[in-house]
Parts: sequence; structure tokens; C-alpha cells
Amino acid sequence: VLAVVLFFVFFPKDLAAREAERRIEEATGRDLILGGAIDVSFWPALGFSVEQASLSNPEGFGEDAPFIAADRIVFAVAVMPLLSGRIEVRQLIFEGADLRLQAKADGAANWTFPTETTEGENETTIEDLRLDDVRLTNSMISFQGAEGEAPMVLSDVNASLALESLDSPAQLQAAFD
Repeated sequence: VLAVVLFFVFFPKDLAAREAERRIEEATGRDLILGGAIDVSFWPALGFSVEQASLSNPEGFGEDAPFIAADRIVFAVAVMPLLSGRIEVRQLIFEGADLRLQAKADGAANWTFPTETTEGENETTIEDLRLDDVRLTNSMISFQGAEGEAPMVLSDVNASLALESLDSPAQLQAAFD
């Protein structure tokens, strides 16, 4: 019992969060910033919550604003796959998020992620991530098309996304203004 209590008290949550940060950056090729206080939960899955987090845009897509920024992010991962190097995200919740989607005239979009390694590389890609439950609450989504016109903006977004893999069709439920 004492060992369990000591484990919970001295669990290196900053180290664990930085490892998750490193793996997500490695898989996406983008900078992930985990800002404020980090909280950890152990049941029913290993989970973290962090305040003021953001994921950068890919190169060539407005480096002045992130792809997504959130007041709070909650994520829970399966422990056993994590120990073997795979990330299986059981839950990913963005509270107060600002999601900025952008497309270019040549068809490039900031919401696409690397799906395979180039020859000779040994990197984790976004295909290695598994997402079971992704949600946006009290969020905003903007879409800037290739024409350069004013962006379309959805506010007060509450959405839920479920997908088996990032290469398969998704189920989306959403309410927004």
C-alpha cells in the first residue's frame, strides 16, 4: 500500500507529459506546446490534462497562429501499448479550442499529417496513433479557403468524433453556431 501511495505522490507527471509531447511531435512533424498545470489520472486509463496547449501549423501555413490551441486538453492513453512504443489515445478532449483549418490553391491543407516514412527514416507517423474518442467543447473552428477570402467561422462548437484509424471513415456529431 505504501509503495502505491508513494508511486502516486512521486509519479513524474512532467516527464510523462514531455514523453507524450515528444511522441506527438515525432508523429505529426509539428511543435506541441503543453503550457500550464499538468494533472495526471491513472484510472480507468493513464490520463493527463493540461492547460494552454497548442499544436503548430505545418511549414508554409501561417506560422503566426497555431493549427489548434486550447484552454485545456484532456487525453487518456492505453498503458500497455505505450510501453511498446505505440500510442493508443482512448480519449482526447479539447476545451475552449481554436481550430484554424487552411487550404491552398494547390490542394495542400494544414489538416493533413504525414502518413508514411520516407525511405531510410525510422520515425513514428500519424498512422501509429489510434484515436477512440475525440471531442471539442466550447470551441471555434475557422476555415480559410484557397481564395484568400474571409474565413468561414463556426463558434460554440461541441463536437464528437469517432474513428477506427486515421485512414478510415469517421463518425462526426456536432452542434455549432
